[in-house]
Amino acid sequence: MASQKSGSDARKVRVPEAVDGIQVNHCKNPVCENFGLAARSKCKDPGYTRVGANSRPPRIGEQAKSIPPSVRYKACGETIPLKSNAGVVDTIDILTWRPETFCCPRPECENTSVDLRTTPEAYYRHGKTRQGTPRFRCRACGQTFVTQARRRPPRAGERPYRTEQVVKALLNSMPIKRIIEIFSIRPQTVYDIIDRAYEACLVFAAERETQLGAKTAGRGAIHIATDRQSYTLNWRLRADKRNTVLRAIVSTEVLSGYVFPVHLNYDARSDVTQVNEMAMLLGDPTDSVGTEVNAQQMWQMFPDEYLNASGAVECLGHKLFDAEDCQGIRLRVKTARGEETWDGVGNGPIDATLKALGADVRVQHYDEHSMGTGSDARAVTFVELAAEGLHGDVFGVGIDPNIITASVRAIVSGINRVCRHRPEVLPGAL
Repeated sequence: MASQKSGSDARKVRVPEAVDGIQVNHCKNPVCENFGLAARSKCKDPGYTRVGANSRPPRIGEQAKSIPPSVRYKACGETIPLKSNAGVVDTIDILTWRPETFCCPRPECENTSVDLRTTPEAYYRHGKTRQGTPRFRCRACGQTFVTQARRRPPRAGERPYRTEQVVKALLNSMPIKRIIEIFSIRPQTVYDIIDRAYEACLVFAAERETQLGAKTAGRGAIHIATDRQSYTLNWRLRADKRNTVLRAIVSTEVLSGYVFPVHLNYDARSDVTQVNEMAMLLGDPTDSVGTEVNAQQMWQMFPDEYLNASGAVECLGHKLFDAEDCQGIRLRVKTARGEETWDGVGNGPIDATLKALGADVRVQHYDEHSMGTGSDARAVTFVELAAEGLHGDVFGVGIDPNIITASVRAIVSGINRVCRHRPEVLPGAL
């Protein structure tokens, strides 16, 4: 019986075995006599005592138990948890990994064993990748390659197929919360996968776009199919669980299958308050025309309300001047009394214009955009004004090739719209 028990102990692995000559399970105390001396793996060691969980050694990626397997050194009394030698070797391989793609990767090519470093005349440079890695082309077969491999050695516990599955789940309208639950990943991991998928789509679209001209060059007419799609978005607030539906127009070249950019009826630059104000002013114009209002009809209504509408004051021109450390402006305006000249000084053109008009309003928000390109570009300025006793804010819009002129017109437009409800905010025009 004694010999049988001894054989059982000999077969039992007490500490992880060395891998590639690496054994990290030894005393780390420099003054200990067992310093650097590894414990025996399959039999009892007089210098070490096994403590903690007496199960198998921990595996790579395994969750640690409450009392991890450890060894205690009899000479110094220190206790350290057991480490996986295989995990240490894998980490070293990953950190010290260097690519070795210095030959043509095509097996049937005559340069498949010709080293780029020793025989550079067999290859020539072919630009760089998006990450800046040099690209080379084989002179024999024309195959392009880079000296840095695209993929590093996989880490223990990694599942490279998970990215593809998450992207497929997103394309099939699976909620992000459900994806996190099914794939056991963190929310940030999902967003990182979305970013990588977006970048991959941009690269894919760029490659197809460069090929579109060559494929359609000799065909003459290009046939395009257009369709409307609806995208359902999750509710924005937990207190308001109503989904949002956005419609988009997508066009595809029939023969090549190239998909043009999708035009979504959403503009991140638009202001929600201004859109709601415009909707309230227009009411429901579909009652009069009997159909939905398109973008062209909406644009025809916009100038009548913001750009060309008559009001208490009309700006005929302006001129800037310096006033010590401030900015001055001289406005040539037209009121019910006739043409007049009003001066104002402020910390900038906007403030000086308000001082010149003498309007009792506050600028809540200021924004500017550009219409067109090159010499035909025009500045579009939006101002959001508030006044005492006025319910809600009022917007003003100005358009002009000169950004200062557009800003002045936007302020005058907004003040005229405020005067419809509160004429007393502009005492100079009374």
